[in-house]
Amino acid sequence: MRLEQLVGNATRLLTSLLDTSRLASGNVRLEYEDVDLVEIVNTVVDRLREEVHRSGSHIAVGGAPNVHGQWDRLRLEQIVTNLLSNAIKYGAGNPIGVQLDERDSSASLTVSDEGAGIAEEEQHRIFEPFARGRLGGAPGVGLGLWIVHHLVQAHGGTILVDSRPRQGARFTVRLPKYLIDIPHCAED
Repeated sequence: MRLEQLVGNATRLLTSLLDTSRLASGNVRLEYEDVDLVEIVNTVVDRLREEVHRSGSHIAVGGAPNVHGQWDRLRLEQIVTNLLSNAIKYGAGNPIGVQLDERDSSASLTVSDEGAGIAEEEQHRIFEPFARGRLGGAPGVGLGLWIVHHLVQAHGGTILVDSRPRQGARFTVRLPKYLIDIPHCAED
């Protein structure tokens, strides 16, 4: 493993642990700005290009050419990075799809792979801290989807999973596009 990869892995782990602490204590502050979700996806795909190549997979991005909204850019990058990293890890070298859409006041991001999949009885726990997929055998600490879930909720959105063993997984994130559309609700 190259030094660059080791540093990247260590940085992601440290960031995940810090985010876990902040999310668990409710200390995550979002910095909203006008963002193009398509631009963020393309940036993350470009950053993960070498990892995708090593996995034997490829990523196809489709849907709307622009999806604008008021979101925290860094946190949205983190959501996309974690979802794509999981698709790379568990996708078994198969194609990965990213679909971007918008409707009226909401946007959606769907990341799908054709890999190991998740049994229905395990799907309820994949958004818990330190939960890991059993079929893929991929390395990691099991914080990525937990972080994604909490960051999506912090934006007033939802995340859904559709998966079956050995048939891949599809994660769909739905986000309100503007602050006024974010429902005000009590903390978990």
